[in-house]
Amino acid sequence: MDQDVELSWSHKIVDIRERRTFKRVADAAECGLISQIFGDAVCTSLTAKYAITPLASGRYRVAGTADARIELICGVTLDPLEQHILEPFDIEFRTGRRRDTALELNIDALGDDEPEAVDHGDIRIGRFVCEIVASAIDPFPRSDAAALEQSEAADDKPGTNPFAALSQLKADPSSD
Repeated sequence: MDQDVELSWSHKIVDIRERRTFKRVADAAECGLISQIFGDAVCTSLTAKYAITPLASGRYRVAGTADARIELICGVTLDPLEQHILEPFDIEFRTGRRRDTALELNIDALGDDEPEAVDHGDIRIGRFVCEIVASAIDPFPRSDAAALEQSEAADDKPGTNPFAALSQLKADPSSD
């Protein structure tokens, strides 16, 4: 993903006093920007539906779904194909200073994610929606008509166990 380009969907925290719901639909220019971010995948549509709920201590919860249609190229036939993505998300934001040095990070792989920073009074949701969709794009797109040919190598017969040679060594008493 191109880090220099970002979908500029955001909300001012001063406008979020109670739970509010939103629906954002990417226009043609935003879909073009998203396609630029994704590289080889072309975004034909993107809709995000979510709610922002204020929590205690300057924290905000953003939960919803990202619904996108992405055009890809089959890696086998080079035919165009479409992927429909419907991904839920749940992100917590907080005001105040965010830890930004590697020495201060205390990563717990099984724990909750550290809240994202509210940027100058804005909850910038566009970047996260793009990341969520990007992470769901099929990295190896293949159309239903795509078929890979079997190798014609002499030892590559269906049903051949790749460990057969090792088992023969183990069974051969002269190999001791």
